[in-house]
Amino acid sequence: MTRETDCANVRGMATFVLTATLGIPLLGAALGAGAADSAAGRRLLSRLVWLNLAAAVTLAAQVTLGGPDLLSGAWGLDLAADRVGVLFALLAVGIEATVLPYAGRCLEGRVWRRFAIWSQLLVAATELAAMAATMSVLVAGWVAASVAVYCLVAGTAESRASARRLGTAFLIGDGALIAALMTVWGFAGNPTLSQLPAVASRLAASRLPLGPVGLTAGDAVAALVVVAAVIRSALWPGPRWLPSTLAAPTPVSALLHAGVVNAGGFLLIRLSPLFAGAPGASALALASGLGTAAVAGVAMSLRSDVKGALVFSTMSQMGFMIAECAVGAFAAAIFHLVAHGMYKASLFLGSGDGIAESARERRSQTPPTPTPVRVRSFLGFTGAFVLIALAVLVHPASLAQRGGEVTVGFAAVTSGALLWGWAQRRQRLAQAPWAFLALAACGAAYLLWSSAVTGWLGPQLPSSSAGFLSPFWLLGGLLLAGCLAATTAYAVWWPRAAAALHARIFWAAWGGPALSTRTPAAERLRLPEVDSWKQLV
Repeated sequence: MTRETDCANVRGMATFVLTATLGIPLLGAALGAGAADSAAGRRLLSRLVWLNLAAAVTLAAQVTLGGPDLLSGAWGLDLAADRVGVLFALLAVGIEATVLPYAGRCLEGRVWRRFAIWSQLLVAATELAAMAATMSVLVAGWVAASVAVYCLVAGTAESRASARRLGTAFLIGDGALIAALMTVWGFAGNPTLSQLPAVASRLAASRLPLGPVGLTAGDAVAALVVVAAVIRSALWPGPRWLPSTLAAPTPVSALLHAGVVNAGGFLLIRLSPLFAGAPGASALALASGLGTAAVAGVAMSLRSDVKGALVFSTMSQMGFMIAECAVGAFAAAIFHLVAHGMYKASLFLGSGDGIAESARERRSQTPPTPTPVRVRSFLGFTGAFVLIALAVLVHPASLAQRGGEVTVGFAAVTSGALLWGWAQRRQRLAQAPWAFLALAACGAAYLLWSSAVTGWLGPQLPSSSAGFLSPFWLLGGLLLAGCLAATTAYAVWWPRAAAALHARIFWAAWGGPALSTRTPAAERLRLPEVDSWKQLV
């Protein structure tokens, strides 16, 4: 009796904390609608956000200590508090706690009030999707988050036209997810997420009446889920809605990384049993992810504005994250999702500092002499080798976990890019040993952190033993994408071809404004073709 009482108390405490985690943002939205303009209202709203963060941390501690996974008492909803969902909710609340004070200082009047209301509702919807125990609750939170994002982006007169493009993209993606839910309902009712493997087997045995086309219900649902994830992450060939949000205020751009643009990876992880047995859907996700990673990586080098470069960088990273899910590297994908969300949100909030630094460089009387390409290439390859050696010799556990080789490969490419950029900005190459020591220390810390996070998530991540593509497809695609980006951005043997490829990628794929002349190739080679880029297409 005592043990049953203790279990009931633990379940009741967890239900209370989960209810508070979902209810505090709704209270904050009500406060934002009523008293957000006053100084006292802003302080109270900020305290509510920090209280919500404390509740999410408490829930994470309960889940870590072995608390219940299924909680059905919060407002009659079927909710599951597991480690993956709690980490996703912590990302949303943590970024909101960082963005809100910034928004309070730079937004005023109606724009601030709108941001205070819809940012809280976005966090509540994201938490609802993260804690969903059934597919219907997950879809409800997903659609509610789409509405909140649309209202955030349409908060100013300058961004309303951009919001229409976002709304169209979200209608397509959310419609695909709702169609997948209706198909599952037709065959299996309203299953919980833990019952999806059995549901996937039932869907795979059901053929759709499409004439000679051999398509099962499982293939259709898997394709619809992948389409929803690809569109939410703004990947090719779906509508590229993320560049249209550049007209929105900077706090909105930062908040998009709190479980919005990176929600595609979370959706594929949650619903992985539905497309594990559909190799066509996995191939579609891999092709979309790698294609976007390559094209957006090149397009990023064409932007002269800070926010534009950050947006295309985000699209490239999201493409790689979706490709990780396609090969079943869920541990690497969830770690990538969280780390990139925190990092890129901070970069958006600091984009003003980047503009000031760029202005100081342009006013400099003595522009630096560029380091030879051969030296930068040697340092970049050496930096990648240092990271791989750390993983193999010092921390082999990073390769033993599921998706570990993908994490190490991505970290190696990042290390090489860091040393390349360091050599481009620093002319005193005698400091290179210190740069390698700093890289080794940061690389070791990164590997330890990633191993700790993925080890904590490991027991509750879906199985990726069968039904997914090999991780070597992803590593090979990452290598090809890096070669394409490096060749087109720093071509010295065929500059005209590089300039033409720049123009085609930026204009044909993204439909953006005129090509910037501040690309690395244009600055170094002074190509007149880049100025008249339309003639090259």
